[in-house]
Amino acid sequence: MVANPILTLQDLWKAILLPVSIMTGGLFLRVAYITFFGPLSHVPGPLATRFMDLPMKRATLKGRKMYYLHELHKKYGPIVRVSPTEASVVDLAATREIHKITGGLQEDGVEHSARRRLLGQPLSESALKVVQPLVHERLQLAIEKMKRQLQEAGYMDVYKWFHYMSADIISDLSFGQSFSLLEAGEDNQYIKDLSKNDAYSAYVFELSFLFKLLKLWPFTLPIQRELEETPKRLLSYAKIALDKYYHNQLQGGRLTPMLFSKLFKARDAGGLTEQEMIAEAASNILGGGETVAVTLAYLIWAVSRSPSVQARLREELAAVPDDFTYEHVRSLPYLGMVLDESMRLYNTVVGGSLRRSVPEGGRQLAGYYIQQGTTVAILQYSLQRDGAIFKDPEAFRPERWETPTQEMKDAFLPYGLGTRSCVGMHLANMELRISAVRFFKVFPSIVMSSAEGMSDDDMEMMNFFLVAPKGHRCLISVPSLVDK
Repeated sequence: MVANPILTLQDLWKAILLPVSIMTGGLFLRVAYITFFGPLSHVPGPLATRFMDLPMKRATLKGRKMYYLHELHKKYGPIVRVSPTEASVVDLAATREIHKITGGLQEDGVEHSARRRLLGQPLSESALKVVQPLVHERLQLAIEKMKRQLQEAGYMDVYKWFHYMSADIISDLSFGQSFSLLEAGEDNQYIKDLSKNDAYSAYVFELSFLFKLLKLWPFTLPIQRELEETPKRLLSYAKIALDKYYHNQLQGGRLTPMLFSKLFKARDAGGLTEQEMIAEAASNILGGGETVAVTLAYLIWAVSRSPSVQARLREELAAVPDDFTYEHVRSLPYLGMVLDESMRLYNTVVGGSLRRSVPEGGRQLAGYYIQQGTTVAILQYSLQRDGAIFKDPEAFRPERWETPTQEMKDAFLPYGLGTRSCVGMHLANMELRISAVRFFKVFPSIVMSSAEGMSDDDMEMMNFFLVAPKGHRCLISVPSLVDK
């Protein structure tokens, strides 16, 4: 008798059930192991973070990662487990260890150090004299645009005009040609893509598993197409602009002093690929343009709410000549306090995004041994709001910097720390000081406008990779000029 070759439904079920049971059992054992014996199982944190990172992903995608982590630290202490393999740290001693210049917890240290040496000289303080004329020229046009909007609408959007100013400056220095956004009065496609790419990068990073699955689909979703095309357009523009600058340089054309002179030489010598050059240029626009604009917007908004701070600024700036240079304003004491306090509260890079991998041998951090290979990140947002270091930490009080304690100095990290500190800090400092002085000399008494529904809610900090105001605007009025 010939056996029936057709499988019964019961046979099929048994064939499926066995591998599914094995996979489920294996997954359960893995989750159980990570939960009770994982590298961070001994570190305090929410129960869910013992075996998943979904709570942090959700907060990141909503632009509220720093708030989520801040609340965790308030509940659990200076070190918090945020996933089975990642911890957030708010501790001075741990900060020094994590960002130590040598022997610290760094990723790709050799590559980063080499690139830092290439970029360091053009961005150094001694090399900024050639950049000052460009900053003054773009700033003067931004002020004129603000005056015109103030006359026509009764308010000026300082975030918009400083955004255009800083993008024009950094594009000129990175690509050898300005975007001319101040003249146009609106974003070009590159800036639109760059603004979207900050949030898009968070989506792709946090939901990488989902986007890998989407690539297996027979069709492409609109959002998937946008996420893929936006970075391509950014890199394409950077390539065209850099190529144009390079060819003009070969032909002996008159060129703006550029940040990438050493990078071009490195490329020609084979030390840097073309793709690395393009990526570095795109990164400059985001890091060097957006951060200055956001810092200035928050500084002006904070000062607009404090008549006493405005009065002290007016007094100090009265002695500054109208044709001032950076040398006139770089050491103004009260301006420095206002700037430091603004960056303490409204830092554009709040931490938690720049992760570090613990090296071989592990490290003792905030009272806990952290195994090698574990990811750790400093949360600057919380460190700079530590009530044990900063009295009344949520208040905007520039005077606290008149006699800062050593702990205050150590906890204040507006540009990062160690080898991963911002290579453009000197350029940013120059732009911020020159811009703030010019603004408050032209508009010495300001208030926040309530036009078009503008409120403090518009200035809530949204956190993807960088920080930006939720409303993407900062409307300011000048009663003494508007009422005339």
